Amino acid sequence: MTALLEGRARNVDESVIADPVPPLTVPMAVPLTIISSSTDVQIALICKKVDAWKTAQNSTAVIDYLEDATITPSFACNTLDLVGHSVWPENFLEIGDWLISRVEDLDHQDADPNDDDMKDFLKSQLAPKLAQLNIKSLRLLGCNTASTPAGFAMMHMLAAGLSTSAQSPFVVYGTNDIIFDEDFDASGFCSTDKLHPSNAAEPAPLLTFTSQSHPGSQLRLRLTPQVLRADPLLPGARVPWPISVVPHGAVSQLIWRLIEPDVGWSLPGLLTRPLHEVLMPMQSFDAAGPVDAAAQGDGGATSLCHRMQILLGHHMVRVFPSERASSRTDPARVDPRGGLLYKVKDPAALARLMSEVGSDR
Repeated sequence: MTALLEGRARNVDESVIADPVPPLTVPMAVPLTIISSSTDVQIALICKKVDAWKTAQNSTAVIDYLEDATITPSFACNTLDLVGHSVWPENFLEIGDWLISRVEDLDHQDADPNDDDMKDFLKSQLAPKLAQLNIKSLRLLGCNTASTPAGFAMMHMLAAGLSTSAQSPFVVYGTNDIIFDEDFDASGFCSTDKLHPSNAAEPAPLLTFTSQSHPGSQLRLRLTPQVLRADPLLPGARVPWPISVVPHGAVSQLIWRLIEPDVGWSLPGLLTRPLHEVLMPMQSFDAAGPVDAAAQGDGGATSLCHRMQILLGHHMVRVFPSERASSRTDPARVDPRGGLLYKVKDPAALARLMSEVGSDR
């Protein structure tokens, strides 16, 4: 009997010694979501879908939020989601002023995946905070963040730097497709089939839009100037992409000829930064047909314009239909703030044209 009791005591002691120190949090499926701080309409549409999130303007704000989470955790998690626009041509993710290829976007002119400052930031700041929270993966949630060699190399560098403090290999996920509001629900990002891991053999294939792409988001609204919304010629909000005013003439006609007008896509909350924005004064379109006088407002046509944003490596344009045009198609599926996307016939030709147009600011 004595030997039996001693054996039981020894087993209890060994089990206590063998048990690891419990982690700060218990892994769960719910991600910790940080969204780029921005006045951008597309970001705002994503924020409406997710229940629990914080915004960040830069890398310092991300660290501050993670520090708060280690002190007063509101829920357990094992994944950090960073949500923002991808920036062409590398498709690096942008969180506020932080382009995730270096420590701060404003500190350097050129993105460098081997930036020593970035590596030091990962090792000394981000990795320890993620280890404290028992976070094992990072997801870079913007359009096609894993679909370029530079973006994929950045994912590798992030994974290597964050593995230094993790108890197991750290995985960074990018995306292999466009990301928009349908990829989110109340708990956060939900389209896991759009993820591409850093331990894959190569980058994800770059998305090519076809007439079959995203059929559930397609709308039959033929694109003409008359279906577009009237906006102020000089927008009040400051944006980080070039803006050009293109009056009626050869350039505006060339732009319209490069667009496939028959099928549009309703993709509100699309997480890619525009490459260029074109403002077309409404008087430019007198030759194309009458403009809806009700849409002009008290300011008249001379103070209003139609907006067109160029996206996804010049493969798509975003326009903003009027409420009347939206009501003629499917108003339940068209969010006027999100606009409609149309495919470009010749992206290379549009890129050359935009380089010749330049920027008015």
